[in-house]
Amino acid sequence: MFQQAVKNDWKAIIDNKSKFLLAHSSSGHKHSLRGEDIKNFPRISKLILMKSHLTHCSREETASSEVKALDNFFTMLQTEPNRVYYG
Repeated sequence: MFQQAVKNDWKAIIDNKSKFLLAHSSSGHKHSLRGEDIKNFPRISKLILMKSHLTHCSREETASSEVKALDNFFTMLQTEPNRVYYG
């Protein structure tokens, strides 16, 4: 990530490099972080919650596009059943 930040001149990441923390996680969920990795960082929960919110937003965008595609499929199934296929 830091190499990409330098390459793309992302000042916010470069300037705050010392604030990043590498911690092990078995999944993308907050509770998967190992306690010993984050116990000395009291503000880490707030940062993790912010990241969780961003991840949730991107998942919602993906889900909304899938719902839209499904709506289009059902609309076509009702109006033009000869054009509809699944698979």
